[in-house]
Amino acid sequence: MPTPANHRPDTLTTSTGPDLIPIAEKELLGYDQPSETNFPARQKLALRHQDEIFAAVKPQVEKALGREVDLIELDATYPTQTITVTYRTVDEPIIADAADIAIDADGAPVAGARVYMDEQTELRTVQSLLRIAYRTELDQLRDTLLATYPEFTVLPERYVAAHQMADPVFTVNFNSGPWEEAEADAAAEEALYAAYLEQPKRTDAEWRAIFDQIAGGRKFEVSVHLVLADPDHDIEESVSVRIAEDVKNATLPLDFSGWAIFTHTNLVLREKNGFHRQFDISYHLDDGDVGWDVNEWRDGGTL
Repeated sequence: MPTPANHRPDTLTTSTGPDLIPIAEKELLGYDQPSETNFPARQKLALRHQDEIFAAVKPQVEKALGREVDLIELDATYPTQTITVTYRTVDEPIIADAADIAIDADGAPVAGARVYMDEQTELRTVQSLLRIAYRTELDQLRDTLLATYPEFTVLPERYVAAHQMADPVFTVNFNSGPWEEAEADAAAEEALYAAYLEQPKRTDAEWRAIFDQIAGGRKFEVSVHLVLADPDHDIEESVSVRIAEDVKNATLPLDFSGWAIFTHTNLVLREKNGFHRQFDISYHLDDGDVGWDVNEWRDGGTL
């Protein structure tokens, strides 16, 4: 991997108003403030009954998964009388997802209400198994990026859990290509999930061998998240693109055809979940050799 000289950004943030706070402070506030949800009034009511909602949701999710989970936060997502609860499995493979439960007009869970879970368990399990199977190489890439760009760090724990991310840096998926390839990818995903159900407890090397056997020759996409460590510094597009190039040029055992790199400032909106500023940089071989697609976001909107 090319290793540019270490550097520090020389551009300071110019917006330091009351609506912007360091992400460490946001971690203490949480990501379930009523102002951050689609339906603030319902969120306020549900937060008063959080313990009751968690008590109703936790056993149902754990029974469905057959695994212990931590419940993270509430979110009034839908216009119906329901509340969404984010959860995260305690051990690997990490499944970070959400479940919905009906609440009454006061915000309490409806007695005997059934929990409805996102139908992404198979996908999220395979994503996490990919991270396990290629742990050594991905850990090395993470460490190299952080050493090369010391002004960056990884996303904090509560952000990762609240946003249903299994890993603070990487997400690896099968490539979303033409339908013929999508069918083969789906078949490989099903076979990998079947291997997990047959024997959930395997070593990294065993998962690696299974992936090489079942998904060998398949193409993958990888997403990478990095956040500035210092709230007084701002991100630069040129640095973000260099990070993206380093990721794309890294030697990894998987055949990647798509890359998405997200670089974030340390400042976030106090009343919302968004970062003050971020770059979304993507490259897909299926689009031809068109270079990086760079999008800048500021306070929740693209520029």
